[in-house]
Amino acid sequence: MRKLALLLTLSFCAPVAAHAQKFDLFGGYSYARFEQKGGDANTSGWEGQLIYKLTPFLGVVGDATGNYGTLFSKSMSVHNFYGGVQLSWPAHYSPFVHVLLGGMHFSSSGVTHTAFSTEVGGGLDIRVNHYLSIRAIQADVVTGDLVSTSSDGRISTGLVLHF
Repeated sequence: MRKLALLLTLSFCAPVAAHAQKFDLFGGYSYARFEQKGGDANTSGWEGQLIYKLTPFLGVVGDATGNYGTLFSKSMSVHNFYGGVQLSWPAHYSPFVHVLLGGMHFSSSGVTHTAFSTEVGGGLDIRVNHYLSIRAIQADVVTGDLVSTSSDGRISTGLVLHF
């Protein structure tokens, strides 16, 4: 009976020990489409995230992106900075969803604009080993106020380091 109790106790503690990694660091490529009155912009850039895992399922996220392209035949850049929460299912194929709040900064030919922004989305990470995953896809709806209220799309992919 004692052996059975010990075996059950150890089996419940194993998932806790396996979750010794508290941080995920994502870096990768970002494609975003910004739709504005009179013109649309297809942009490419980067995205980075730092996620602190409160539990295996719940994390606190810091997110930054930079996207670059042309709008009305002029070069433009959009930088976003967010914070929020992420829910994930820890497995070999790990789907996640997040809700992030922050700001967006637009710049084109000396004209700049900063506004409140949100990012709602999710994606799928595929675990390669204990320390590395591939973010197969992350798709987000980005809302903000650049020229008028807009809802724009962004897709990202890259690598996630676990430590």
